[in-house]
Amino acid sequence: MTRAPWWSHTAIVVGGAAAFMAAAAWSYAPWWEYAFLSDDSPVSWLSSALLVASAAIAFDRALVGGTDRRRWGLLAVALVAMALDEQFLFHERFKDTVAGASGYRTDSAIANLPTLVLGCGALILLVTAIRQVSERPARRLLQAAVAVGLCALFVDLAPSPVALGRLEEAYEVLAESLFLSGLLEYRRGYVQSSSVS
Repeated sequence: MTRAPWWSHTAIVVGGAAAFMAAAAWSYAPWWEYAFLSDDSPVSWLSSALLVASAAIAFDRALVGGTDRRRWGLLAVALVAMALDEQFLFHERFKDTVAGASGYRTDSAIANLPTLVLGCGALILLVTAIRQVSERPARRLLQAAVAVGLCALFVDLAPSPVALGRLEEAYEVLAESLFLSGLLEYRRGYVQSSSVS
């Protein structure tokens, strides 16, 4: 049985995410940006769902065993934490609490500390995960996810044009769908190699 090319499932995941975002924007017309701006928007829900799906694959890899099982387990926990944060707005609550109690502005470095820590921690985990992946398509997809994720983090934290800021959730979803595609390709590779041996 021949294996489908890597881009087939990538097109389904990324295309499905893009179609979902387009439908969400259409449903909010003429104020389409509300599908992306609000942390309780449909696009934010999709972001959480993609993170949970990625966590499930990382957890599956941790259960398989091997020398890197702890790394994959830690990545699964981090992805679940990111999904919970996305859904329950923990970073926003922290930001509002710090800004209200200390007088810091909500766009200060102190108020954005959870986002910075989460972003840096995720980046470290992703880089270590990518180093474990030898399959070229999976590695390229994961690298692309990190690059887009860094752009999303920059748009979130740095002063950026309004047009870019309105689509911050879209960049996050693109990064998460690329990451899920990379994990799916990686999983396909190790499942196939374990079935051959």
